[in-house]
Amino acid sequence: MVRSHIQPVWVVGVWPPVTVAGVPLGVRRWVPGCRVPAVAQWWVAGSRDYRAALAGNDLVVVGSAKDVPEVVAGTRHVRLRYASVRTVMPELLALFPAGVRDPWRAKRDVRPDQLGIEVSDQPARVSALVFVHVDDGYEALVDEPGDTTVHRLNLHENSLRYVRGSSTPWLLPDGRFGPYLPAFDDEGAHRARTATLERLLARSRYVAGPSAVVADHLSLLFTTGVPTVTEAGTGRTR
Repeated sequence: MVRSHIQPVWVVGVWPPVTVAGVPLGVRRWVPGCRVPAVAQWWVAGSRDYRAALAGNDLVVVGSAKDVPEVVAGTRHVRLRYASVRTVMPELLALFPAGVRDPWRAKRDVRPDQLGIEVSDQPARVSALVFVHVDDGYEALVDEPGDTTVHRLNLHENSLRYVRGSSTPWLLPDGRFGPYLPAFDDEGAHRARTATLERLLARSRYVAGPSAVVADHLSLLFTTGVPTVTEAGTGRTR
């Protein structure tokens, strides 16, 4: 349930397409089972009501030589957890086999078209990067700047996980760990990566609250984006 790298990414149906990338934070620790169905529910409604399309889920490739970063590729499956779907989106329980004995570990990878979600095949500029925390116990929406020290550390760490090979090891056919692989990193890649992270953080927000309120607010960010404000002399956004 917890993923700190950028996910998922939705594209609004205009040209050029604009993107909102959501980065859930610690959802397993705070609100067990909420994140996936809340996001999937927004996808279904967003595809229908907001002309939104899915550019990537779980993993996306973001970067551009321009001032505004773009999503250029991404994985397209949607992973649903039985316990979460049963609580929030019971209409999707038919996607699971009958007689599930372990609702927490029972998951299904679902194609977007099975949920009525349109998929975008065009590069999409990132208009907003949103750190999302869904909690129906919140009394009101929280919308604050996303460029914090904690978020910077999270983004930097997770942008390196795949480049340096620390996230997913090579496994041999019998399940044993595979051989050592060198990191795919160098000074030039570091400069490009940190430049992309700065551009993402320059248009970032932290949004928390009840699922329906968060979904409405994300839809608003689709069309308005996040104004970029930079502190003079520091390069840091506020």
